Amino acid sequence: MKAKDLMIGDWVLVKELDYNDKTTVISEYQHQLRLKDFAEAYNAGEYKVYEPILLTSEILEKNGWVLKEWSGHKQFQYTIVECGDEIIYKIDYEEPHFIIQCLRCNLEIMYVHELQHILKDCKIVI
Repeated sequence: MKAKDLMIGDWVLVKELDYNDKTTVISEYQHQLRLKDFAEAYNAGEYKVYEPILLTSEILEKNGWVLKEWSGHKQFQYTIVECGDEIIYKIDYEEPHFIIQCLRCNLEIMYVHELQHILKDCKIVI
């Protein structure tokens, strides 16, 4: 993952490495990026690696997506009501692939931040 792929607010996996050898992982945790994260890490002399979080069915369900199944087909759906109309966002699920379908796209995604970027364009924040 390159820095240009990230935006403030993206969820990432942070690995804090030993500053001397940069191969020993001291701690690992999920974190939502903030602008000050980059300045703090630079000022403190910390060495952190940001990695993408793999999108899973558990993450989708935890964030309000509902799994629908019929004839061997699996699809996660997220419904919002806007001005009295229901808008349904759909993610086809064929393990381990997720294909999101919305008004502007039909893309295969693998990571949480990719879903965040698509939904941000649709004015949905997770």
